[in-house]
Amino acid sequence: MIPQRFQVVIIGGGSAGTAAAVASASRGMHTLLIEKKPYGGGNATAAEVGTICGLFHQNKQEADWLVKGYAKYFAERLDEDPLIHSTTNLHGIHFLPYRIKDFKDLVVDELQNAKVEVWWNATICSITTEKNSLHLANIEKNGTIVPIAFDAIVDCTGNASICEMIQHTMIQENEYQASARVFTIEGMDPDDEQVVQLIIWRALTKAIRNGILPETYNHIYPIQGSFVNGKGSFKLSIPIPVTHKSGNIKELKSYSEEAIEQIFHYLKNEVPAFHNATLVSIADEVGIRTGPRPKGDEILTGKHVLEAIKCKDTIARSAWPIEEWTLDQKVIMKHVPEKDYYDIPVGCLTSPEFRNLFFAGRAISADREAIASARVMGVCLQTGYAAGILAASLAKGEDLSKALDLIQKKQILY
Repeated sequence: MIPQRFQVVIIGGGSAGTAAAVASASRGMHTLLIEKKPYGGGNATAAEVGTICGLFHQNKQEADWLVKGYAKYFAERLDEDPLIHSTTNLHGIHFLPYRIKDFKDLVVDELQNAKVEVWWNATICSITTEKNSLHLANIEKNGTIVPIAFDAIVDCTGNASICEMIQHTMIQENEYQASARVFTIEGMDPDDEQVVQLIIWRALTKAIRNGILPETYNHIYPIQGSFVNGKGSFKLSIPIPVTHKSGNIKELKSYSEEAIEQIFHYLKNEVPAFHNATLVSIADEVGIRTGPRPKGDEILTGKHVLEAIKCKDTIARSAWPIEEWTLDQKVIMKHVPEKDYYDIPVGCLTSPEFRNLFFAGRAISADREAIASARVMGVCLQTGYAAGILAASLAKGEDLSKALDLIQKKQILY
């Protein structure tokens, strides 16, 4: 079968993949986005994260935009909902809540407007490597294997599955950040977020003390900004190591589903505030925070983050703290200096092994500390857009310095 030809191929339709595809198409490239699910958004929708982090400077005043260009544009489109507005915690960390359906709809709208060809329910089966480049792949689409050819490819899979497939040099750990599962309840009375959190904490503490529920069930956190008219979402931390080994995701899913069902059953039957409540949904996927990353031309480090290091070849900015979730359900926060930010250099998106391979989102080249900051969606949108511009420039036969100049004009100097 003769391969279908595209100039740029994006693997993964999350926030990074969407931004990459839109950026590539904006440069006139025939762009294909491949997504394994029937909808877009990645973790933002499948794991129902519920908030976009990494958009703002960190200070204790009103939210002050740090990001520019496409990342800001995308977030502002989500912010059009009159019930949604940016919020902050006691540490001056600002973020933007969103509705899951709004995010899904926005992804589709953005891809359609940019005239990106999208293959939903499709997965990449194999890639042919040729010296230091990639040009052919087999895609499973609707039960059929379809060969494709391309000039440049961007790995936006989150877990760097494309890089692993071609045996790219990787940055790996034995265990990654603890995962979580989101679920939504409606019909709560009262519907105040802080009051509900206190009621749940007291109820679960009592149930665990009396041996009714396991001790590991007491780490549930409301998703800030999700509570409206008695309906709200919660995040259950999962006390099982994330290893990305075979069967690990299945184990995480099984544990979290059983725990959520048991917790809700107890609350509904034993706690008056939940007597009329309904478990509306459990997110399709476990929220995986970090995973393997490719080793790029440059590695973003914790030092870059904590010392707010700037660079001339920056393609993105972030002020989000290093946020590490541990198996004992604690979160360790290390902050960027207040009102400051760090730069992400272009080399964190480029491969020293394959000249036409780029990476974005949670799969950028970063050490354990740095990815704990750079994994958030405000950064993923920026690195995705940058990777799309880089891939388009390579496909055009342009010097990548021209791509860097364009990226900086669009989302650094804009």
